[in-house]
Amino acid sequence: DHDSAIKAADDYRRRNPAEVAPYNLLGQAYLAARDDDNAREAFEQVLELAPGDPNANHALALLAEQTGDLAAARAYYQAVLQERKDYLPTLMRLSALEAKAGDEQAMVAGLNRAMEVHPEAVEPRLALSRYYLARGEVETAAGMFSDLGNAARLRPEVAQLLAQAELQQNNYAAARFYLEGLVEAQPDAAQWHYQLALAHAGEGSGEKMREELEATIRIDGDFFPARVALARWFLLQQDLPRLEAQLVELRRLAPENSDVMQLEGALASLKDDPDAALDKLQLAFEQAPSSASLLTLARQQYAAGEKAAAKSLMQTWLDDHENDVATRTALAQVLLMEEQEDKAATEFRRVLETEPRNVVALNNLAWILLEDDPAAALEFAERAAEAAPESAQVLDTLAMALLENQELARATRAITRAIAINPNVPTQHYHAARILVARG
Repeated sequence: DHDSAIKAADDYRRRNPAEVAPYNLLGQAYLAARDDDNAREAFEQVLELAPGDPNANHALALLAEQTGDLAAARAYYQAVLQERKDYLPTLMRLSALEAKAGDEQAMVAGLNRAMEVHPEAVEPRLALSRYYLARGEVETAAGMFSDLGNAARLRPEVAQLLAQAELQQNNYAAARFYLEGLVEAQPDAAQWHYQLALAHAGEGSGEKMREELEATIRIDGDFFPARVALARWFLLQQDLPRLEAQLVELRRLAPENSDVMQLEGALASLKDDPDAALDKLQLAFEQAPSSASLLTLARQQYAAGEKAAAKSLMQTWLDDHENDVATRTALAQVLLMEEQEDKAATEFRRVLETEPRNVVALNNLAWILLEDDPAAALEFAERAAEAAPESAQVLDTLAMALLENQELARATRAITRAIAINPNVPTQHYHAARILVARG
């Protein structure tokens, strides 16, 4: 009832013309009624009585921002800080203004100042942490709360951010700790169940992931990412009835979404309908061209016998996306399967230009060069073992490279470790036998 609110505030102002509060109330009433001109006039009356009043300056700053006058807005915030040097709400608003103006340096400086003068306050830490998280500086984002007590760290808004940071760093157990607390505190929040599902997935707990995804959907049946993830789980389990049930809902929510069409293509493939699968995956790629949608289409083409088309698709993509490691690695592996080792080696070397510690490229190059250039093969195998010291496959490659270079003692140690990690690979036992023969 804006008219009554304005009348009551104006009556209050007439009875108390020398006080600040009536003008602030009148200004807020006019703002609620979307009467910006009269609101501005009321707040300016406040500043005549109290130039540093936070309520009036904040309101006038927001009105200035709405008209694009960021300089005027900044001046209103500075007016507050002249009288209240370290007033936290104004420091936060001023930092947000600098972000809006595109001055990230000033925004970060303002938030750091707020943290320094209010070390126990969570708000500036949250804002800075969100900023660093958006920039991919995950460790810095998480570190914003390292010197706060457990009570502050377990506040929902802080726990949410810390969980997100832990997920991005693949620290799934730590993320689960925060998310389980969020689910306990807010059991009807679909987002927390969904993120907890991601943490379970990262830990390899597929059934727990499924349970949390289903809990997400019970709370919010239109939670699209959860339905996609659940459909992918049923696809992996080859549970076609439940996959089809999820696809019914996904088609309702987003029939032309690339993820939905990829799932439909996968379902068609499982039903032994390669033409329908190719049609769906082609549409998915055209709808949302990406490395993932391209590779799904290329794999289906290759499986359907369209090998030249699959390789051409990947090569054409790489002409425009030369640093796409996933696609280049897939192309190299296809060339290797077709025994085009020189071409495969060229592609693997280009992968290493982008990712020098790429284990797949290093390991495959070691095998390709094993007979013709054992010294180079050993160099690549050692680099792979440094990047993945607990991989039985990598240790097996290293053992064979060491054998070719007549380093038999090291070869024995490497193959022994490989067998200890995964004793059920026949080729590793065969390689161990070759090393024993070489040792007499």
